[in-house]
Amino acid sequence: MSVTAGAYAPMIVNSFLLDFPSPNEDGEHADRLYRPETASTIIQAVVLAWEPDWATWVTPTMRNNQGRQPGELVVGWFTYIRGVTVTSLPAGAARRFADGTLIQAAPEFADVTADTVVATRDALRSQSALQPAT
Repeated sequence: MSVTAGAYAPMIVNSFLLDFPSPNEDGEHADRLYRPETASTIIQAVVLAWEPDWATWVTPTMRNNQGRQPGELVVGWFTYIRGVTVTSLPAGAARRFADGTLIQAAPEFADVTADTVVATRDALRSQSALQPAT
């Protein structure tokens, strides 16, 4: 888990960071983490165990390209948002899970681009889904 203090007033949020090696970092073993069914299972287990407001499977590059505001969630390959229903996405898929919505921005991790993340983020913004319901 990682906690970072910023230049703005601290906010208490129910989210966390789980840091995995990059797909190429540890050969075959790391690659297994990036299979869609494995990644989906991991994020679903996290949601069920910790009941976060949001959870995401994201790289530093994806995170840094979003220009998010304090309190807004980070969109990644998989993103879970509690208390919201997402009705449409430009690509990928969304489905109800637990107390919210689980979004998969692209079928495979390798298919996720900066444009995919921004388009998904824009779709969530247009549905007022960038901040979890509390």
